[in-house]
Amino acid sequence: MRIAATTTCWIWETPDNEETMSGYIIHVGDCRAYLYRDGEVQVLTRDHKTGQMLTQIIGMKPEEFKYDLIPIQFRASDILLLASDGLWKPHAIDLVELINESRGCPEKIVRNWVSITRRNGSDDDQTAIAVAID
Repeated sequence: MRIAATTTCWIWETPDNEETMSGYIIHVGDCRAYLYRDGEVQVLTRDHKTGQMLTQIIGMKPEEFKYDLIPIQFRASDILLLASDGLWKPHAIDLVELINESRGCPEKIVRNWVSITRRNGSDDDQTAIAVAID
């Protein structure tokens, strides 16, 4: 028997006013959220896994369900990346280099990231979203 699990990572944006924007990263599982800001990449999420078992949702009743709600202040020129484990887990990829080579274009970032992991033999799902903040 094969066990399947779903993990998720969302961006929820809440406009503060015309000048600033804040929001939340909502996270469960072993997908990842990254923030590219000022030439550096920061991992915003931590995995909910012990060995091969997702620890936040497997076997839980709805009232026991746990998730991370990570507040974030967005800045112009930020890039947010959400990625499944098929992209980040099998291969160490320099995300700063990837973003710079893609010239900060969200579509190119995702396309190039998926291409690199497929070329390197990733056999897991490769799902990503890149969002550029204006």
